[in-house]
Amino acid sequence: MDAETAVRQSRVDYTIIRPTIVLGPGSPIWQRLRSLATLPLPLVIGDGKTRIQPIDVADVARAMILLLERNRFSGEILELGGPEVLTFDDLIRRIRAAASRPASPVLHLPAGVLRGMLSAASRVLGSRLPVSPGQLVPFTSDGVADPNDLAAELRPTMTNLQTLLDGLAASR
Repeated sequence: MDAETAVRQSRVDYTIIRPTIVLGPGSPIWQRLRSLATLPLPLVIGDGKTRIQPIDVADVARAMILLLERNRFSGEILELGGPEVLTFDDLIRRIRAAASRPASPVLHLPAGVLRGMLSAASRVLGSRLPVSPGQLVPFTSDGVADPNDLAAELRPTMTNLQTLLDGLAASR
């Protein structure tokens, strides 16, 4: 049973927040994306056209605080994304620029082939594999939040994506 199902089936009042890609200092996803973006030839799994909406971890924390302060636990599921929607190709290019790397074409790895290779390797290597087939999903499925009142309220004060990327690149 996954965590959301357990919460929904419990007798506690709840609100579930589903953030999109959460970026922050030291986050594993930031480290992976920065690694892909700063290769001599930047790398994206899939066609790079998948739409994403990265959000600053501080903005997710502010959303949680607002929900706590308002005692807003009415069985809702709220998606939360940052102020900008872009493609994976665009994100990789912007991370590369924030890291002061020269512009470069993006190399695309076919997701299906990579997923098959990872599945086969996971049968042999198990948890020692650095990336699981399931971790490829964000590269191939849009990660854009549905609009809601909490996101609309927070949007004007959310961290601008470029400011977030520049800060993360500088904190390396």
